[in-house]
Amino acid sequence: AAEAPEAPGGEAQAAASEPGAGAAAATGAAAGTGASKRGAPRTSAKVAAKTGAAGAPRRTPGGAAGGAARAGAAKAAGEAKQAGPAGKAAAAKGPDSAADAGGEGPPDWEAERRRLEKTLATWQRSDHFTVMGLKRQCTGAEVKLAYAGLVRRYHPDRAVGAPEAVKTLLRELFERVNEANAVLSDDAKRRAYINELAAAELARERARSDPLAEVRELLEQKRFEQAGMKLDELLAQNPGLAPAWAWRAYVKVRRAKDRNAVKREAVELVNRALKMDPRCAECFVAAGRIAELFGDKQNALRYLKKAKALSEVAS
Repeated sequence: AAEAPEAPGGEAQAAASEPGAGAAAATGAAAGTGASKRGAPRTSAKVAAKTGAAGAPRRTPGGAAGGAARAGAAKAAGEAKQAGPAGKAAAAKGPDSAADAGGEGPPDWEAERRRLEKTLATWQRSDHFTVMGLKRQCTGAEVKLAYAGLVRRYHPDRAVGAPEAVKTLLRELFERVNEANAVLSDDAKRRAYINELAAAELARERARSDPLAEVRELLEQKRFEQAGMKLDELLAQNPGLAPAWAWRAYVKVRRAKDRNAVKREAVELVNRALKMDPRCAECFVAAGRIAELFGDKQNALRYLKKAKALSEVAS
């Protein structure tokens, strides 16, 4: 690099600009001239530009602030990497409301209210994993990251200036988020919850293949009130389920304080069931048990034999 020519008296001018320079400036200039004559190396333009007038190395732009920003970014990247894809996806969701949008103009609180109502309706019939946007195989780190994202989106304090209807919805949503997080953030509770979900799914599958299975269990346990409620539910969904009408008659007689007062209605229910399906073995079983309750052993035996014969034919 080409050496920069020295400006005559440059050192003296720089020294004179400092307070109390005086004779020290002249002395410094003379010393510099003497050193130059003795062959001391001159400072190149490139070195001078790097060191500055004081001779100290120049700091790179950004300094401590840039280092802090880089450290923060590295930490966030590390947390996202640790959380995995599910956690990153949950935390990366964009604004969900007018309060988060940050655009120009006043927030559209009516549109926000409709969005929050729809979300709340979905969450009320969803499991904890669905609420937090996670898979059942998620890790604790993914739960933590997902919760942080949901707090940013649904914390009631974020809706500054929102009408009371929006604030109420946010409180309900945030309560649902906390409920889910309380279970999923604990490893033992999360495993137990997964087992509960699996058992419920198995029960639903069983109910689809045999809708009266739960009713039979309740009857065996002599839980007649619960059995009656379940039968009412089944009949509301499927009025053509013949055995349900027969068992409904049986439950009515079992729960009656005066069985003779409900006998006629019970007979009508059994006849309705047999009219729907004359070869319904389970209907004859229910009819036989009703006959036993009234002390009619002869008809009870006849109905139970009929049920056995129909079952053997069906098998």
